[in-house]
Amino acid sequence: AGFMRLSRAAKVLGVALDEPDATIHDAHKQLMLQWHPDKNPDNATEATRRFKEIRSAHDLLMTVPHNRRVAAMRVAKKKQSTARAQRREADQRVEEQWAEQ
Repeated sequence: AGFMRLSRAAKVLGVALDEPDATIHDAHKQLMLQWHPDKNPDNATEATRRFKEIRSAHDLLMTVPHNRRVAAMRVAKKKQSTARAQRREADQRVEEQWAEQ
């Protein structure tokens, strides 16, 4: 599973990717109870959509071992950090070019 898919699944459950499995299970259980269609008869369509989304997010996160979720998070943070550094360098070059004119 790609990082973006894992990240989205974690967001649906309101957890971080590096959370222990037990925390993810607890969040899943709480949200499943909250969004169960039988508990939301006035909003059954949205509840059904959210219920399925929550179940899918949990299933996806549980297919990836904890250590791989943590590694994916580290790689993504490193890429973000590298991208920020590259943007800063590009901005500095532009500023230097403008200063020379």
